[in-house]
Amino acid sequence: MSLNNIGIRMRIMLGLAVILVLAALSAANSLYQNISVKYEAGKWLPHGFRRLKTLGT
Repeated sequence: MSLNNIGIRMRIMLGLAVILVLAALSAANSLYQNISVKYEAGKWLPHGFRRLKTLGT
């Protein structure tokens, strides 16, 4: 199936879907990098570990 066989609306929808997927992947990558940098620096702990740390155990 070539692009000439599908309508203009379908091409626009496909383009927007690709942009949306790329934006979601970019956001997920940024979040992952932010968490990994904080984790490596020791500034990020999961919520349960933070609670244990404040209790002194």
